[in-house]
Amino acid sequence: MKALKYLLVITSIVFCCSILAQEPPTAKARLELADKLKSADGAKFVQILSGLESEFDSLSILEKYYFLYLKGYEKALKGDLNAAEKNYRHVFDNTRDTVLKYRTALSLVNVTAFKREWADGLKYISYIDKHRESISDPNIRHQGLIAVAIFYDEIEYHSVTLDFVKNVLNESQDGRNLCLARGLYFKSQLRLNQEIESISHIKEAIEACDATKEIILSNVIRAHLAHYYLENGDSIKALELLKDNISTVEQTNYQLLIIEFYSLLSSAYFTQNNHQDSKRYALLTIELEKVVKDIKPIANAYNILHKISLQNNQLGEAISYLKSYFDAEKKHFEEINGRQLAVESAKRQSAEKDAKIDSLNKQNQILKLEKELSEETAMYNRWVIGLLVVCVTLLVAWTVYIRKAQRKLKYLAEYDSLTGICNRAHFTQSAEAALNLMVKSDREVSLILFDLDHFKKINDSYGHPAGDFVLKEAANVCNLNIRKIDIIGRVGGEEFAILLPGCEIDQAVKVAEECRLRITEIDTSDSGFDFNVSASFGIANTQGTGYELKDLVAQADEAMYLAKRRGRNQVVVQPKE
Repeated sequence: MKALKYLLVITSIVFCCSILAQEPPTAKARLELADKLKSADGAKFVQILSGLESEFDSLSILEKYYFLYLKGYEKALKGDLNAAEKNYRHVFDNTRDTVLKYRTALSLVNVTAFKREWADGLKYISYIDKHRESISDPNIRHQGLIAVAIFYDEIEYHSVTLDFVKNVLNESQDGRNLCLARGLYFKSQLRLNQEIESISHIKEAIEACDATKEIILSNVIRAHLAHYYLENGDSIKALELLKDNISTVEQTNYQLLIIEFYSLLSSAYFTQNNHQDSKRYALLTIELEKVVKDIKPIANAYNILHKISLQNNQLGEAISYLKSYFDAEKKHFEEINGRQLAVESAKRQSAEKDAKIDSLNKQNQILKLEKELSEETAMYNRWVIGLLVVCVTLLVAWTVYIRKAQRKLKYLAEYDSLTGICNRAHFTQSAEAALNLMVKSDREVSLILFDLDHFKKINDSYGHPAGDFVLKEAANVCNLNIRKIDIIGRVGGEEFAILLPGCEIDQAVKVAEECRLRITEIDTSDSGFDFNVSASFGIANTQGTGYELKDLVAQADEAMYLAKRRGRNQVVVQPKE
């Protein structure tokens, strides 16, 4: 019996432990898992992000930016580069996490390169180059360097590409980074007509890509290798390499790679005097011209077709293909030249700015030396005049400074620095002055008090920058909806007041309703988040309270809190006595 009790206790402990072991992973763990799967398992990646969408409000600030970064990657996968760039820019501009900002910068380099926004890409390249040494994770650091190398490869700055790739090859052990770096290194060597040290390094690069299941990347390197074989007169090896892998390439459905293989096959078959297959692959290359922007393979295809037509004495066709070849070569030259001009222009503007600053610094130094020399030379015969000039100058400068300081202090004392409208003290002073004027002419005055609904939740969920955005927008839309003689002020954290001189209660209700509507229409997407905004309004009038501001405020405040209790986002008039 005692043994049975021990058995039951042990079974209970094991059962409890198994339940505890099945606790769901944290949001951070799921974000990290999604990050790992984003290029290997797109469907699972999207599924994890979809699950986290509903938990966004409960994430920490860092986790929210991590989530927005991954959402940018998801949008890029779906082809919505503008939305992806918007996410990336928001994270880059706001996150304080150095690693996340670095990763976002390299994503922006890729996006700007894909969108042909070469000048914009330089800003993020500069950030990567400046901060790469601060990234302790070599894998992430190398991803940034490879993104920069690909950017320069796109504009055919192959010597610059080599410089960045060498940094990766000197220390990288990661299969994918090694695969990318060696592929770029080999391609740049080919384009610069440098001597290839060993084909075995190229084959190792292909094996590294295959090991990490980077099928597209491994076949990109095979295309470079085939190009190398053709350039060195070994068309048999080139043809064998291309034929062995063309079906795999076609299955990837990656058009840029497919058109490169077709163009190389056309060249290889032509070298082997197999004009039938050469022409077939050249025509397949040209068929992809509408969907692929890579002009170089298309130009090669037209050149092959020109040569075949010429050998077959089809002069009309040969001339037509030759013209198309020249047009494609011209277009390729203009495109590359345009890319390089955009980059060089941006570099020149940056250099000119630096040079101008340097020139101004030197001029300041020269002026300073001249002034010192002049002061030393005239010290004995003009010291009195110099002293007077200095005194007058200081007096003028001090007077100007005092006036500016007074204006600034007056503004700071009277206006809210965030919203630009009256602060509580200035609103009170202005409102009492208006009430004293109105009581003499026996004209009505109305007061509107309103408070932003669930404002603390906005700050907690989306951060204080989003809260500040709402405060500014609410003040702005209300300020645009009132008269010049009306007085608006921020009288609390999220509480505002509007005094309407000469305004009856019915008119005040219309103004309040219009302000309430405009607040609900605020577009919060510019804050980086989408959420609803509303406010509760209370109205009081001098007909019911008299002309004392404190009485008006008390009645309007009571009406506003009645609006809160009735469900918020509504206008309530002061309760009748």
